[in-house]
Amino acid sequence: MKALDTVNISVVVDTKEGPRFPNLRDVNSLTLVEVSDRLKGALAGTSPSAPEIVGALRISDFTPLGVSSVAEILETVSTSALSISALRKVPKVQADGKVRFVSVATVTLSTDARVVDPEVAERFMTTLQKLLASPTTLL
Repeated sequence: MKALDTVNISVVVDTKEGPRFPNLRDVNSLTLVEVSDRLKGALAGTSPSAPEIVGALRISDFTPLGVSSVAEILETVSTSALSISALRKVPKVQADGKVRFVSVATVTLSTDARVVDPEVAERFMTTLQKLLASPTTLL
């Protein structure tokens, strides 16, 4: 297995003009704010977006479409796909025994096990779950 020196992502975004697929290179060297700025620039057409990146992690946000569950099929240029479903309300029993409705989204990671070690994918999802549960840790 070969470790890559860079991280590239492809983000699927639903816009008024239809779906856009900006590809961002070398995001491992950027802060979260810089990745956000580069994505906004790619969508606005003011910063470069590579047409196809081999080895990219594709991130698909299906929340605007109301999709509750997604199983993505990897394309030849993607090694992984992270899909985020729409929020839905589900009942949850609280510590005091009362039932309260909470917002839940399903996050699915599809990987090519020939390229991404399944243990690494599992650690990634565990870390992502912790970060999403406490988003202030990203600041």
